[in-house]
Amino acid sequence: MSDLPGISLICADTTRSRAYLQALARHGLRPAHVLAMRRPGGDLPGQSRAPLPAAPARPDPLWQAAAFDPNSALEDDLRVLGAPVTTIDSADINAPDTVAAIAALPGDTAIFSGYGGQILRRDALGAGKAMLHVHGGWLPAFRGSTTNWFSLLAEGTLGASAIFLTAEIDAGPILLRRRFPAPFDRTVIDHLHDGAARAAVLVETLSAYLERGAWPRVDPAPGERAETFYVAHPVLKHLAAYGPSDVFAE
Repeated sequence: MSDLPGISLICADTTRSRAYLQALARHGLRPAHVLAMRRPGGDLPGQSRAPLPAAPARPDPLWQAAAFDPNSALEDDLRVLGAPVTTIDSADINAPDTVAAIAALPGDTAIFSGYGGQILRRDALGAGKAMLHVHGGWLPAFRGSTTNWFSLLAEGTLGASAIFLTAEIDAGPILLRRRFPAPFDRTVIDHLHDGAARAAVLVETLSAYLERGAWPRVDPAPGERAETFYVAHPVLKHLAAYGPSDVFAE
């Protein structure tokens, strides 16, 4: 196991955090500390613990390279990773208690894998940690929410980009980015392929940091478009997953 000096991890009870924890353990990368956020009294909307498909119906190269168990117990994944853990009963990354716990983490960098749909505000961004985030999309062309559905429609690919978070959404410095071919089974993108792609890019980014002693950096070419997208409508998701003929079939 290779320790990640100065790098902590913020995780939550989500499939993305499971993908990260299992990928880090598989590749022998152990953060200095883990802050585990908990939702007191239940699940967040859209993030229930109902059993998920354990794998795509037809495995593809991305899944074969970065497969994870989406139904694992988070406690088991943390135990396998073997890093010190602090648990906080909070689902709000911007809450004062959460910000204080972030500030208390060792090191100057924190991998962010909190609950989805939350934007880090001034206090969380100013807690003394550079927030390393892997965005589910190719930056800067696909900023915003659920962007891989839009990239599937536009170019038939998935993307993931490692960045340091800033006040402007998905506009921080890009460390590393990758495109992945569209998976064979597009119906499980949100819970399986998105986490797998982000975990693969996270591991590659951290490995590059350990090898070089400095963070990698991507400078987008002049003229690369930057566009912000909002939550994909269910009809657009259906189009991306099945194609137009199925949408209008009677």
